[in-house]
Amino acid sequence: MRKADAQPLLNESQRRRLSVTLASLERDVLRVSELLRRPPPREGLLTRHVEPLVAPPGDGAQNALSAVQQQLDQIVNDLGLEPRSESVTRAVVSALLLDVVALDEVTGKRLRGYGELNPAAAEYLERELPQLRAALDRLIRAFAGNEYTEHIQQV
Repeated sequence: MRKADAQPLLNESQRRRLSVTLASLERDVLRVSELLRRPPPREGLLTRHVEPLVAPPGDGAQNALSAVQQQLDQIVNDLGLEPRSESVTRAVVSALLLDVVALDEVTGKRLRGYGELNPAAAEYLERELPQLRAALDRLIRAFAGNEYTEHIQQV
């Protein structure tokens, strides 16, 4: 099947839905390939990577990975699916904005819902979390410019 022949097979909504699904699969396959080539990035203070992705002996995993990629490529080409544009900056800024919301959920007052909070811990959080939030706001502004400044103040 050729791109020109495939155009009428899917309407625009169907093409978008299929593209989103296949793009997600493509992202996962690329991540698997990347993790097989090199380990995850450096660990943070609160993240420890366990159970590293290791290809089993033989070429089975690599062959299967290649087969998925080839089939994915064929479907995309046969149906003439167009690549989606994905803003890396927007994705990062959006994730950081979600972190702002999450920080607001771990204040001393909110943590009391999980049990009695040590007064020293409450005092510490009330002093330190606003500083972390301010630093996070600066980081977001560094990437987003003034576009999100008003939104950040509303969150």
